[in-house]
Amino acid sequence: MSPYSLARTARVFASMLGSAVVAALLAGCSATTAEDRMRADLATYNVAWTTPGPDSSASMPIGNGTVGANVWTEPSGDLVFYVSRTDAWSENERLLKLGEVRVSIDPNPLARGGTVRQELVLGDGRIDTTLTPSAGDDSCSVVRMSLWVDADDPVIRVSVRSDRDVRLSVTGRTWRTEPRRITDADELRSVWSMRDAPADVAVIEGADVVVGADRAPSALAWYHRNEHSIVPFTVERQGLSSIRDKFPDPLLHRTLGCWIEGGGLGRVGPMTLAGSGRSFDVAIVTDSRQTQTAGEWIAGVESMARELDAASRSRSRTAAWWKEFWERSWIFIEGDPPLDGVPSNAHPLRVGVDSNGQNGFQGLVAQPWVFAGALGDDEVSRLARLDRSSDTPDSLRERLAFAAARVASGVDPPPASPTEFRLPPADLTGPASLSESLARGFTVSVWIKPEPGADGRLGPARIFDKMTAGGSDGFIFDTHPGTSLRLICGQHTLSVDNIIVADQWQHVAASYDALNGSMQIYRNGEIVADSPASIGADPPPPSQITRSYILQRWILGCSSRGSMYPPKFNGSIFTVEPRHVNNRQWNPDWRAWGGSYWWQNTRLPYYPMLAAGDYDLMHPLFDFYGAALDPSRARAKEYYGADGVYFPETMTMFFTYANGDYGWNREGLAAGDISPCPWWKWAWNQSLELSQLMLDYYEYTGDEAFLRDRTLPMVDATLDYFQSRFVTNQSPGGAGDHRRPVMTIRPTQAVETYWHEVENDAPSVAGVRCVAEKVLALPEHLVPPQERDRCQLMLEACPPLPMKTVDGVVVAAPAGKYRDERSNCETPELYPVFPFGLAGIARPGLEASIEAYKRRHDKATVGWTQDGAFAAMLGLRDEARAQLVARARNSHRNFRFPAMWGPNFDWLPDQCHGGNLMVLTQLMLMQPVGDKVYLLPAWPPEWNARFKLHAPGNTVVEATVEHGRIVKLDVDPPSRAKDLVVWGEGVHPRAENDARSDADLAAAR
Repeated sequence: MSPYSLARTARVFASMLGSAVVAALLAGCSATTAEDRMRADLATYNVAWTTPGPDSSASMPIGNGTVGANVWTEPSGDLVFYVSRTDAWSENERLLKLGEVRVSIDPNPLARGGTVRQELVLGDGRIDTTLTPSAGDDSCSVVRMSLWVDADDPVIRVSVRSDRDVRLSVTGRTWRTEPRRITDADELRSVWSMRDAPADVAVIEGADVVVGADRAPSALAWYHRNEHSIVPFTVERQGLSSIRDKFPDPLLHRTLGCWIEGGGLGRVGPMTLAGSGRSFDVAIVTDSRQTQTAGEWIAGVESMARELDAASRSRSRTAAWWKEFWERSWIFIEGDPPLDGVPSNAHPLRVGVDSNGQNGFQGLVAQPWVFAGALGDDEVSRLARLDRSSDTPDSLRERLAFAAARVASGVDPPPASPTEFRLPPADLTGPASLSESLARGFTVSVWIKPEPGADGRLGPARIFDKMTAGGSDGFIFDTHPGTSLRLICGQHTLSVDNIIVADQWQHVAASYDALNGSMQIYRNGEIVADSPASIGADPPPPSQITRSYILQRWILGCSSRGSMYPPKFNGSIFTVEPRHVNNRQWNPDWRAWGGSYWWQNTRLPYYPMLAAGDYDLMHPLFDFYGAALDPSRARAKEYYGADGVYFPETMTMFFTYANGDYGWNREGLAAGDISPCPWWKWAWNQSLELSQLMLDYYEYTGDEAFLRDRTLPMVDATLDYFQSRFVTNQSPGGAGDHRRPVMTIRPTQAVETYWHEVENDAPSVAGVRCVAEKVLALPEHLVPPQERDRCQLMLEACPPLPMKTVDGVVVAAPAGKYRDERSNCETPELYPVFPFGLAGIARPGLEASIEAYKRRHDKATVGWTQDGAFAAMLGLRDEARAQLVARARNSHRNFRFPAMWGPNFDWLPDQCHGGNLMVLTQLMLMQPVGDKVYLLPAWPPEWNARFKLHAPGNTVVEATVEHGRIVKLDVDPPSRAKDLVVWGEGVHPRAENDARSDADLAAAR
């Protein structure tokens, strides 16, 4: 925007923001460009490592939207990476890695005592690795390697430069060396469509094929080809044979693999290229498509290799794409808490029970002590040698943060030196203020004598607990699943199995050092489980939340473009071997929850793409569900005799249910009866949420062709389903009364949490209302009259948002009717707030939604749980801040890259967690409501920020926030300045104890 336009924007804002802010706006007119400053600040968040990593747990992700790689440098100096694609589907619907590539240098400076620097250069979209000889080593020279994924071609490029001649080797590896039948139940979880397959159903995965030197004399090539497919079997098994033509098979004869070549390199083995020189440019061409023959695939990928641009042009083109990407939007924050520290919460410390009053310890305990900081091994050993009635050693007394007393005995005050007592007394708790004293780490120590239950077994039991049940906002030490010991701190977990003995006194302890991430578990003074300090000593970022936001956006830019397949919520294309998380010894193709798409998880990375302006990244989602429209419409008619479309919550990449979800045992069940999987058999809100997201896309972009050709057909099919299945005409009174449409959504459920006796669930009711209202708000010439009439009818028929009265207070409810029996930890009563935006700040129903938030049954800061978005949409600043801090600390400690979220409920890097983190950050800064855009609705005043975000109407808002106030502001187009409102200046934020009504707030506005 020009200085003239900015000055004009400032004048428009004068009445709202006051003279001081206007002066600051005008003062910024001649400043250097915001893009220049953004690029400089972005560079401070490059991920740079100066020590090698042992394996794939120390890898960096990189990609172009379809092709990806996990890249690391080993102690030998070899550059190693896994190659992946978003469409690399096996015959069984597993998303496979294409393989591994290893780049070796001889002589290698790192192998001879030199140093390494590996840096993810975010601004240019590449990874630079520099190997430097040690002082006095004349046998090696500096070697510089750059790796990037071409922005426009499905190719990974590696550039190698040396000051003297070196021998370069490039070796490919595949672990699918022979056909095999997958039988292990755990491994079948990564083949979700075939999980729990009965013994007579063989799940066969074919072997990869290496292309011989006669066909590729100067290149390496290998491929995986699906010679069979589970699609026909699945379609028949799910009662869809009569409409099988609606379900094309995208798996049969799909061929996926790599072709690798480089100037100066020749083939020296079945899977190795090598050559000598000082300059090399290696291209790893990838492809995944259906071909009639393997030869056709080989010819196609070779042709792509022949047509590649020079490496220099590829590198420049890629850097230009990433430059444009980062200039679309940004968020930089100052003042958020550093990464170091134990996650904090407002819970008291509990002994022998969790925050829900469950998982109680049965038996006797003595001397439950909590110390500030991680004690040394010798200090823990000394505690174990003490008599159970002894006081704290003098040398540790100043570090003792908590000593539980025998409050269950009724002694008041409790004895100074408590001896053994029985747990769990409900009030045996310590102060919530312990969080501050334990921020840098802790040690928990206690004598226990566990007693078995009526079944003669030890059950899971808390020993110490300072965490929200199901969350990651603190720490616990327990015996899960019964005879084990487990320490969890935030997302860090350490456990040892079969170590606890019933009816026997034993001393147990655990420690966590937040400064280096190390964890230990002790029994009788001996270490029984040890997790050493995190890999490397990587420096902390200027802002942890900023880094989390930037790196999650990087991952999305690397994995959501070009292909019609959205990033998998359970790891995207950046999964590695599961042994780094759970000791399962499967190969890198394994992922929890397999290949199918869970809508509630898949959607979450897409909401923040709107405010980020990353519209091109959204098309894989729209393309995938758009392709599912016709088969899903045919299925709705076949199963339920309904018009229109619904999407299963869990859907294969070829648009059916997963077979295990549909049910292997179908005896007595009709086609379409999904009773074997009650988690989502009657969940209907998926197509409503998709329709809303597509309507939002139009509101942001103004793309009329997308609205006409993509959005309105999806809306029409979605409302068709609800109208044909749930709307009836009823007469409200006696004879002669006009009959009116009435919608009763039954059978249904409230997402995965309420299954029984549910009618008019809040997500579906809110979805119908939201979609119909958005269509009616569109310009009249863009909506066919019949669609407008239908939306009006649906609004008339739709029941009100569900409410209930609790203790005389109106509270948002999960459904109009339901049995109060929970089966998951979602909060469906707040879906009208997010994603549908019918309640929240500057909207009706704020009080009822805040009450529902306060009273929500489950509280969590991880994965697909939406507490953070709820809090921000309701203007609950402190809640939103705590959520954001906890979510930014979620990266798994066994991985070096600081955005490997999870695994949480799913797998890692957990993309629904990362999407939640991004949308929460955006909503705290800016929320569009109708024609208005509210700024700072949930922003902590102690955090400063600079941001550039997008809003509906092709609007871009750029602002600087200092000490809770906007000091610089730019809006494009300037005409939208009148629609911006700073929340809290003329509009009063709602505090948790604020009793003002919606009418009061409306008057304030």
